[in-house]
Amino acid sequence: MRPIETQETRDKRKKRNQLAIGIVLIGLMVLSSAGYALINSFSGSDNQITNLEEKYGLVYDGSFWTGNVQGNQVSFTLDPDVAKNISVNLEGLAIARYSGQTVYVATNGDAFSFSQIATNLGYFTSGVREACFGECGLNLPEKTCNDTMILINTTYLENKVYKRDNCIVVDGNSDATEAMLYLLLGIIP
Repeated sequence: MRPIETQETRDKRKKRNQLAIGIVLIGLMVLSSAGYALINSFSGSDNQITNLEEKYGLVYDGSFWTGNVQGNQVSFTLDPDVAKNISVNLEGLAIARYSGQTVYVATNGDAFSFSQIATNLGYFTSGVREACFGECGLNLPEKTCNDTMILINTTYLENKVYKRDNCIVVDGNSDATEAMLYLLLGIIP
């Protein structure tokens, strides 16, 4: 059997329990706020992004790096500092080379790279069209390096970009394509 409690004893115990819970909750809020402040003060990622924005004239929105080139909006998914580390050798090519020309792109099935090229170079050319490099059984124009062409070879493991006659050859994944675009558009040297 339990001893009989007075109303006053029950009220004191209830008040003591509520006070203890209140102190624990306030302590938890203070510690979590202090932890969040400490973590953010050491990360420096916001400062790094701001420095990249100043360095390249691009704004990062959490998904894309966007900016303006000759009054036209361009966008990328690849960090410009990462793009600088990809081997790109285009021997002085710049976007002016493609002004007024149709650029043909042999994608090897890489729809994202074609989309990035069409979106970012389309402003500066008379058009960007998908094509086959040499003969193919597809309903696409068959082009060679005598035409203004970009070849995308996704079978390579190492990302690199180089010039062969009138062709730009992109070996690797879409990062190499974006590195080529950064260079052609004059965003990175």
